[in-house]
Amino acid sequence: MSAATSAEEDVAHWRTVPVRSIPGDLIVQPSVRAGAVTFQVSTTDARSGWVGLVKLHRGVTWESFRDNYRKLASTDPAAILDGSRRVQDDVTLLGGVQTKVGQPGTFVQSLAPGEYVLFDHMDFRYGVAQPRHKVLTVSGLQFGVVPAAAGTLTAKDVSGEGPRFVVTGTPTAGQPLKFVNTMAGQANEAILFSLAPEVTDADLAAWVAKFGDHGEWPTDPPPFADPEPAGLLPISPGQSVTATPPLHPGR
Repeated sequence: MSAATSAEEDVAHWRTVPVRSIPGDLIVQPSVRAGAVTFQVSTTDARSGWVGLVKLHRGVTWESFRDNYRKLASTDPAAILDGSRRVQDDVTLLGGVQTKVGQPGTFVQSLAPGEYVLFDHMDFRYGVAQPRHKVLTVSGLQFGVVPAAAGTLTAKDVSGEGPRFVVTGTPTAGQPLKFVNTMAGQANEAILFSLAPEVTDADLAAWVAKFGDHGEWPTDPPPFADPEPAGLLPISPGQSVTATPPLHPGR
């Protein structure tokens, strides 16, 4: 083993954070070295496993973020707008990964020294009064690089069309996928569902067109092979995250 390889492995070891979601709790170490930190996410709870990372701005409490972030799941337009504005002002969303029982995933984020919060996104989805969360203290000099991605998914405003996802490269199952948010003033997530084999592009477009004006899902059965997605959690405008969600080959 070369000295360079040994040094790289040492950097990776000190900047790896296993995150295990169990019923009622997140099992996470309390601290990690600054730099390119790899979060290895797994769950034993079918109602958990979507783990996100957030940096609270100075003076912002977990309780304040929790209450405002909860508004983003509302079907009330006024609540959504208020929550979105407050979340944008109060925190930096740094992404995360959606995993399932027996299907772990990872995400990598470059972190400066400071305090961050890992939280269970699905607890918000299910209306849990106190979502699972843990504080992570980051210290020391920043080392390491975020791994290269096989493909990149960019959220952007396309002139004349509106918000769109643009895919470049070749997204590959088991390989890192980079997610970039270039949309000013709006956090974005990339929820990835596998399509059933018989579903056509026209079928999908027709189903999507039935979404309500305020985010209400269509009442028709979705055209998905698996009702539970495996994707990437919200990032703030101007942010990016590199993740390996538990995706499989297909559409």
